[in-house]
Amino acid sequence: MAIFDLVDIKEAADLLRISPHTLRLWAFQRRIPVVKLGRRCLFRKIDLEDFVERNLRPAADIPRKSRAATE
Repeated sequence: MAIFDLVDIKEAADLLRISPHTLRLWAFQRRIPVVKLGRRCLFRKIDLEDFVERNLRPAADIPRKSRAATE
C-alpha cells in the first residue's frame, strides 16, 4: 500500500458525497474501514470503492408500458 492511496476524512466524504460527520460516525460504528494514525482518520481509496460496491442496490425490474398502449 502506497501512502498516496490514503485520503483524509474530508476528501473521503467528498468522494462518497456524504458529510464528514456521517463518515466519522460510520468509521466509529465500523461500517467502513479506517486507518488510524494518531488522532487522524485516513481512508484507503480501495476501501471506499469496495464500500460503494457492497452497498449497491440493483434497480427494480418494473415492466414498462408500450407507447402504443398509452396513446
